[in-house]
Amino acid sequence: MIGEIDPNKKPIKPQLFLSKPDGTIIAKLSEAFNIKHNVKLTSVNELSFDLPYEISVDHKNVWNKHIDVLRERYLIKVKLGNKEEWFIIDKLIDSMSDTGDIKSVEAFSLAYGLKDKTLRNLVLESKNAKEALNAVLTQTLWTIDVLDADYELTYRDFDFASNTVLDAVYQIAETFNAVVLWNTVNRTLSLIKPEFTGLNRGLKFSYGHYLKSLSREHNADEMVTQLDAYGKDGLSIEQVSSTGQSYIQDFSYFVYPFDRDAQKQVITSSYYMSDSLCHALLDYNELLESKQGLFNTYLTSKEALVSTKSTKDEEMLNLQNDLKEAIDIRTLQQFDNNMWFYKELYLGLSKSYVTALKSAALSYVVMCKVSSVDNITVKLDGVAKSVTADQWTVLGKIKGVASASVQVSGSALNTELFIQIANTTENEHTTVNNEDMLINKYSVDHKELQIAAKQDEINSVKSQISVVDANILELKTLLASTNNFTPMQLEELSDYIIRREFVDDKYIDPKDLYKAAQEKFDELRKPQTSIKIDIVNFLEIVEEQRNWSKLNLGDEVIIAYEKIGIKVTAKITEINFDYESSNISLTIASIKEINDADRKLEKFVQKGIHTAVTIDLNKNKWSKTIHSTGEISQILENFWNKTTNEINMANNEYVTLDREGITIIDPNDPSRLIRLTHGAMGLSRSSGLKYETAITADGIIAERLMGKILLTERVVIGDDDGIWTTTGASTEIVDRCGRLAMKLGLYDANPDKFGMIVNRYASTACNDTIVTNRVRIDSEEGYVIETKKGSEFEKVAWLDSNGLLNIKKLQIDHAVGKLNNDIQLDNEGLIFTRSDKGYRTIMDAIRGFVIQKNNGTSEVPYWMDKLFTNANGDLTLKGHFQAGEGERVFTIDDSGLALGSSVWGTAPLRADYLGKVWMNKLFAETAEIKNSWFRDGHIVGSDLTIGSGNNVLKMFPTIGLWLGHDQYELSPFHVNLQGEATMSKLTIKNGAGKPLLETTNSTLYLNNMNIEGVNKLTAEQIATHNITAEDGYIANLKVNSLVTLENDADKNQYVDYIKINGKTTQFITAKVVKKEQAKDSLNNLLWWTDSTRQLLTIANLGKSLIAYSYGFEGEGQDINIKRETSFSGNGQNSIIVDNFGAGDGQHKRADGYQSGKGHIEKRNGSMEFKYFTSNIADERSIKFVDDKISLYAEKSLIKAFAKDFNLHAEGGNLTIEHSSGSKLIFDSNGEVTIKSAADMNINSEANMKFNAVGNIQMTAARIDLN
Repeated sequence: MIGEIDPNKKPIKPQLFLSKPDGTIIAKLSEAFNIKHNVKLTSVNELSFDLPYEISVDHKNVWNKHIDVLRERYLIKVKLGNKEEWFIIDKLIDSMSDTGDIKSVEAFSLAYGLKDKTLRNLVLESKNAKEALNAVLTQTLWTIDVLDADYELTYRDFDFASNTVLDAVYQIAETFNAVVLWNTVNRTLSLIKPEFTGLNRGLKFSYGHYLKSLSREHNADEMVTQLDAYGKDGLSIEQVSSTGQSYIQDFSYFVYPFDRDAQKQVITSSYYMSDSLCHALLDYNELLESKQGLFNTYLTSKEALVSTKSTKDEEMLNLQNDLKEAIDIRTLQQFDNNMWFYKELYLGLSKSYVTALKSAALSYVVMCKVSSVDNITVKLDGVAKSVTADQWTVLGKIKGVASASVQVSGSALNTELFIQIANTTENEHTTVNNEDMLINKYSVDHKELQIAAKQDEINSVKSQISVVDANILELKTLLASTNNFTPMQLEELSDYIIRREFVDDKYIDPKDLYKAAQEKFDELRKPQTSIKIDIVNFLEIVEEQRNWSKLNLGDEVIIAYEKIGIKVTAKITEINFDYESSNISLTIASIKEINDADRKLEKFVQKGIHTAVTIDLNKNKWSKTIHSTGEISQILENFWNKTTNEINMANNEYVTLDREGITIIDPNDPSRLIRLTHGAMGLSRSSGLKYETAITADGIIAERLMGKILLTERVVIGDDDGIWTTTGASTEIVDRCGRLAMKLGLYDANPDKFGMIVNRYASTACNDTIVTNRVRIDSEEGYVIETKKGSEFEKVAWLDSNGLLNIKKLQIDHAVGKLNNDIQLDNEGLIFTRSDKGYRTIMDAIRGFVIQKNNGTSEVPYWMDKLFTNANGDLTLKGHFQAGEGERVFTIDDSGLALGSSVWGTAPLRADYLGKVWMNKLFAETAEIKNSWFRDGHIVGSDLTIGSGNNVLKMFPTIGLWLGHDQYELSPFHVNLQGEATMSKLTIKNGAGKPLLETTNSTLYLNNMNIEGVNKLTAEQIATHNITAEDGYIANLKVNSLVTLENDADKNQYVDYIKINGKTTQFITAKVVKKEQAKDSLNNLLWWTDSTRQLLTIANLGKSLIAYSYGFEGEGQDINIKRETSFSGNGQNSIIVDNFGAGDGQHKRADGYQSGKGHIEKRNGSMEFKYFTSNIADERSIKFVDDKISLYAEKSLIKAFAKDFNLHAEGGNLTIEHSSGSKLIFDSNGEVTIKSAADMNINSEANMKFNAVGNIQMTAARIDLN
């Protein structure tokens, strides 16, 4: 019965259970107190409680054993009635007070553990909420439970540079404007729309009804009167703002409650502004409203004109491409002597234009254009043809004739006449009604006329846009603030200008940005109101059990306190239960004044903290929506199993039959219900706020339809981006503009053709329905790309069913801004054109190979042959020629021929075009030289004498060669026939000009030479970088540095070596980080002379004998000095220090010693052995000095083990002393003294005897004997 109290229904108290991380319950914490449970809508829940160290058992305080099993990161299960929630312990705090010792526990919802998982450089492109969540939850135990269908139809980009998984989940929820619901029992999460979170169950808090305390705060910090709006790449709203400003504004909050009558008489003044300013603002708003329609008209007009211009720009681009093709054809055919032009002014005299064609076997088209058709007749081979003024006309197509004759007659004067004959293909010749196509393809003048006409159209549209822009500018000037407010009003208004920025990179259209900015502005144009309340914990009052179910997170409640004028509805976003003090604190949001119908609801939940997540809303949402059949089957199977189990295992269903119909609900899961009415059955998972699935007499409406077979004649799938329609065997896809984008399946029924067609339109403008290209794939013709010519489609590239690729023309455009090639391949050959149109190369089957230079302009090129071949293989070059470079060069230029220099005048061999030849040397077996002579020399018989007296060079075949004296024996230089040479002076230099031998000062410069294979070398002194030898003796060797190393090692291999440098010897283990071929001081590469690797040479003896040098320092280095022996100090004061080990690098003492190292030091009068412990560098040492031996273990013990252990002091004292003052002393007389600074205990496991030759004295304050 309504209002009846159930006395057996008790208030629910939380029960706490301690669990290990694997979920194993190990204790029930019934002694817990100060339990506080904080549940939140926008973040994870929190739990805190205290445990006493001692509990009362049988009126005695005993140790609480639960204290010993509490651990960080253990789990807490909280049970509230039939609801369970798991928490993870984050913090344990021990505290002491007069009331007792306690351990405080702070825990967070189990989802808090997701902060321990880190995502780094995870980039997600075009993902819906399900895909994004699955990606970030991959390495966790959490899965997805429920997602709103819209979240699976919306796609976003994410860039998680360095985020925790928990942060990523909330960022995904924030991006999709969703609320996260955590199920800690099953480790699942759900994304729910905010509007489907919570209900208004009629719960009211007011004075005398649950309300304990209330505070309301009005905060103007975020208030805005002018809001700037910016989208992607600096997009602003200036284009769509009627004022031409980048912001929107509203001063109505400060104008309120100003009111005036029709005659503008003030009824009520503003709380803030003067009446003058209020009048001006209201007048300005009225002006804006009156012009808004005009401004929208201008914008619509401009959008249409811009779309038209875009279409015409596309058409212009196509015409320019066609012109380029026509120019290329004209150039090729002109060089092939296969295209002719006649252009002149007709003056009334009949004339025939006869053209000898290249071949009667070829096909030709004859075209003509006249400036006027009055009194003029044009004939082709005697047959009159009809022509149109200023338009190209095809006079005819001819083939099989040797010449073509065009006759022009009539009395017309000053008529421009243009005739063109072009070579066509066989297919073009036989195709009928293709005159327009021929003119478009071969007439450059026709294309230029079309381009000029198109440019006129574009200029006309530009002019219309300029007119609209001028109108908009005029309107913006009219609406400018300086034209609508006085200077004093503007000065007063400046105090009320509160300007902020709205920035969202997802907006790429100014109208969308303007709309979003207006919505944001509505939220911020008045001070923000917040209310905090504390309420009585009515959940513990049995008489209030009718309201126990009405306090839920996300529900809407009423708060009223009439005394201070508060009556609002608000959403509960946080509930803090304090079970110890029976108090409940609520945090509420989305406050709405109940009596203010004109104010928009505040944003449901304040957005979370902005994080570095990148979102792009413009990705193609259909790019990643394909699931494999296996995945779909698994989804269906899991769904059916879950649904079957839920229906078969239902045991708590409540059925209500009333005027609303039949309602079935489970109180433990109240958000899911079924309601049946006379015409519909609805299934809801949002407490009836929305029926996500419904069956009516008209059909089924659902967010998702799951199944294996769909039987229907027609399927329509669509959204804002387009519509997919399948009818039988045919599927059509239209884009957002309603244009046919694709056809699948049966695309043609006469005859039946199955395949796919994809259309390309001239522009992206929705009003552009011109198809320029299409791609067709079918079983008959394979893969085909077609372009539209007139009303028909012409194939330009196709891959047929035989696997043959057919391309009518292939062109590779050059890159803009770089000098490179434009490559064109078609049935007329291969053409490489430089991007600046300066040169081009042609290869075809008729002309062979041709290089041409453009003597015209890039727009109208005129190509001239510079290098070409003919059918006989002859090569013709028009221009200069060069082979080689530098001193090894052969050139032919305007001066003549030159060999040995690129400059003709300095070439050692050159000839001009008059037959003159210059050369430095001439070698010939037979030569006839006329009118020439040798100066200052002669050849006599078989000898050679150059010069006279002692200034002579002689060469006799029976003696030898000498110079500097008339007699062989007396000459300063002579060589006999046995090769023996005698010279008074000798200087030898290498190729770099460095001396090798100088006999004048008896010097051999070995530092500029390499010596190999020296059997014996005797020297007083050798200074060298490297010495290699198999065996030998070196006396008095003095070096600065010496390194021993095995002959070979690999990179990253560890090697042991000894390094001597100055006064230090190091024993090192190091990793080879660099390995390269060794070089000598002259930078020559070195090789071993043989496999024994004992001698070096600069001769290349192959890879196996390469000598290597090794580097140990640099990136990745790992050098460990295992032992280092060195001098410390200088001269007589120096000592030997021996360091052992590389150390662990953990600690360095103030005295310089490092942890993990050992040392031996021999000083004057002492020798020390030291070791410093790992990590902390405590000293362990033995020190030998002249008068003692010291054994030291810092902060540690000294152990000595032996079968027999004798400690003997010869004639002196023996003392064992403790730092406390206790000691055992054996003095030099043999007297033994024992001193204890504290109690002294002597225990024996067997008998103890005290024997003394003399007396035994025992003195104490008290002596107890057994």
